[in-house]
Amino acid sequence: MWDDVIDQSGHSQAHLEYNFLEQTEVEKIASISGWSISTDYVFAIDAEDLQHIHNRHGAGNEKDPSQREIDKQDILKVPDILENYDLLVFDPTSTMGPTIIYQKLYYDTTYLIVVHRSKRQELHIKSMRIKK
Repeated sequence: MWDDVIDQSGHSQAHLEYNFLEQTEVEKIASISGWSISTDYVFAIDAEDLQHIHNRHGAGNEKDPSQREIDKQDILKVPDILENYDLLVFDPTSTMGPTIIYQKLYYDTTYLIVVHRSKRQELHIKSMRIKK
């Protein structure tokens, strides 16, 4: 789907679901956010969200000098970041509404994935950033 989004060749309605949450993760999220979720929740991402990541944070588009541009290889790390995160942070004041930020350190680079709770029992991936 990443290649299709970058090439802008359609698939604008593509929706991918990935992996159910573990009970310990559900409890951690509830403790930091107050969200009432369950192990029935999955991670999800739409083509429009990948397009946002590419348009705002991809090659030639990242404006924040403290962040590195995101490429396809970074996107392929998403499952590992979500499964083996180092830190979860709740942001109640995000412009996207309340969000959870998954953080994972790879060597000297911190990857951040921003998710929000949807009405479809999903933690929906809305954005990704990479701090230098």
